[in-house]
Amino acid sequence: MVLKSVYIIPHGDEIISLPNEKSKIMNERIKEIARNDDSGTVVIISPHSIRLSKMIGVVNTEYLRGRLKIMDKTLMQLFMSDRILNSNIINGAEETEEIIYMTDSGKNSVFPLDFGSMIPLYFFGKRKISLIGQSRLKNRKMLIEFGRKLYRITESYQGTVSIIISADQAHTHSKYGPYGFSEYAKYYDQLVIKSIRKNDFSDIIDLDEKVIEEAGSNVTILEHLEHEKLPEYYKSAKVHCLISWMETTGLVSLEAGIMNCNLVITKKGDTEDYFKDNAFYCEPDDVNSIRQAIIKAYEAPVNEDFIKEIQEN
Repeated sequence: MVLKSVYIIPHGDEIISLPNEKSKIMNERIKEIARNDDSGTVVIISPHSIRLSKMIGVVNTEYLRGRLKIMDKTLMQLFMSDRILNSNIINGAEETEEIIYMTDSGKNSVFPLDFGSMIPLYFFGKRKISLIGQSRLKNRKMLIEFGRKLYRITESYQGTVSIIISADQAHTHSKYGPYGFSEYAKYYDQLVIKSIRKNDFSDIIDLDEKVIEEAGSNVTILEHLEHEKLPEYYKSAKVHCLISWMETTGLVSLEAGIMNCNLVITKKGDTEDYFKDNAFYCEPDDVNSIRQAIIKAYEAPVNEDFIKEIQEN
């Protein structure tokens, strides 16, 4: 019937933990727009959900479920997917790929929600959800075409729909921050604001790729690597992370460890039985736990004794 609203909402945990006055203002503004939104379905496009190398993933499980700990608050979310809208998107946009997890239907047809989805959805309450992975594809023409198709599909849908684009915009605002400083960060953010106010996104569509890369996070997404190339990547890293919902010892952790990487590993599984005090552990559903483990591993010296232990065994 109608596409009601399109929102760009950040997913930093500060908008829930509220460490300062600015985060409190942001929290209140998001609450205000959420209170006024009566759409039956929310499409959430998250950069931290499923990511495919050549396509845009549309999660079409029956349910979406997540648990996220932010300071002393634990978010527990369970949503039903809008599978009719999902099917319309998958069938109407050739740029997409259907994602099924565990089973096609029933109580076990559940896909895990990421923090990039959970934090914006925290404000919107119970309704049906359509989860789309925010692609990092370099093919800008393909992304623009998908955006056009998504608009047409949601505009003609039988129910009411709002779209949330989960995004923190530029990351490189301070040399003291985790992503460093770039002069392009302020320019990029101002350009986004100006484009929204003018309802004209031609400047962003034509934006130089260098501006996007420097203003964004200092994260590089690698495609599949041949096994013989892994040692050079291990050598260039200080920390190796294997943060999943269930792990055994993990050959990749041993490979990284013997190449002088400090290890960050999930607590789920039998990892602590083998690695004992030779790794930094975290909860896979707790952003702060992951962050603190990575920082500790990065700041710690290389564990020479553990390298010898791997070599001897």
